[in-house]
Amino acid sequence: MAEKKYEIHRVKDEDRFRVGMELTHGLRKADGREMELAGVEPPLGCMMSVMRTPDVWAAREKKGGGLIAVWGIKEVTLEEAMELVGVKGLSYGEMFRGRDAIQELAGGRLVWCLGTPLIKAHKLAFAMESKRILARWARKYGVLWNYVASFNQDALAWLEWCGAEFFELPAWKGRKERFVRFEIRGGE
Repeated sequence: MAEKKYEIHRVKDEDRFRVGMELTHGLRKADGREMELAGVEPPLGCMMSVMRTPDVWAAREKKGGGLIAVWGIKEVTLEEAMELVGVKGLSYGEMFRGRDAIQELAGGRLVWCLGTPLIKAHKLAFAMESKRILARWARKYGVLWNYVASFNQDALAWLEWCGAEFFELPAWKGRKERFVRFEIRGGE
């Protein structure tokens, strides 16, 4: 078996600021554009994601230590889910598939992944490893979810590979580009 050219580690609290800054400076253009579409400046989005998510992980190249990707998983309370609806200006019906789904997603976990251009060099390894991680989290927590911009074809293909189900949403705040909600379920 070939030796892995990357390593995955949990981001320690004392390393979060440094990792957030490194991600800010090396963020994939599609991920930055997605943040802008959601109304968040990419530097702030990177830092908030890394600093405010309790469980954050990073993949780095073994040789040179280049940052490949950072991802996290976070419990979402019903209040936070409702705040998301208010911030994005969507009705519950647009955001979720009805009231029962809101309750279910609020008990699930919000997952995110932000990459650097190095992700392309490790595309197959990243896809295989992340699929295992997401499947493990889905078995543990039931449902993983978030949103991805419809133009972010690499992210959509990766999520589909990981078993995501997609739900199209209307354009946000009059913008022509759309987001798609995804869910990855486990234990069913």
